[in-house]
Amino acid sequence: MIRRLAVGAFLLGMMPLVATAEQESNVASPDSVTVPDSLANTSVFRSEMARIEVQKPATWHFADLQSVVTARRSAKLDDEVFLEAVKRMAKKPLVAATKHEASYAGLNPSFQLIVRPALNMEGKSGAEILQLYIPRLKQAFTEFKVVREPYAITVAGRPGGRMVVSYTITTQDGQKLPSTSTVVMIPNGNVVYQVGFSYPPACPDKLQKEMPELLGSVKWLE
Repeated sequence: MIRRLAVGAFLLGMMPLVATAEQESNVASPDSVTVPDSLANTSVFRSEMARIEVQKPATWHFADLQSVVTARRSAKLDDEVFLEAVKRMAKKPLVAATKHEASYAGLNPSFQLIVRPALNMEGKSGAEILQLYIPRLKQAFTEFKVVREPYAITVAGRPGGRMVVSYTITTQDGQKLPSTSTVVMIPNGNVVYQVGFSYPPACPDKLQKEMPELLGSVKWLE
């Protein structure tokens, strides 16, 4: 059996940066579920509750996350109930996908989407939020460095921030895997949307095509 090793973390704790490495294990995550046909047969993830739609690359694979199922079924909530729901969701990705099948050996390029309460970050730009968490990342990751400093971008008409970092993942059997992550923060009032891409630093899996396509597919459901 294969186990996905999720690495990283920060933003309102530590910000999760999805990166996957394959390990032997026969223990399934208690939160893992089978992706339903409604998602398995489409590339679009839509959550009325989280007020966002995003389209994964056609050949990518949705991860088996409970949130993939529950968020899709939820209806749009009013602002107060929406924020309470976001607080409960903040500890796990809303949706995640990988470039290769789960049996892929090595660092599987991936993306994940998280939505979190802004809390004391409310009013800050996406680049400012990213800059604040760089010191935490330096403490959390081996051989961490900023490849590109946070800078301003726009995602589906909303201002956000983007940065690129690199670090080394150490697996349980001692294997060291260099990794690069591109992180995008999109503040929106009292919540922050975070899109993270993780991938090996070497070609052909640097996601130069997939990242702009996925970010370009984002739709805000207002």
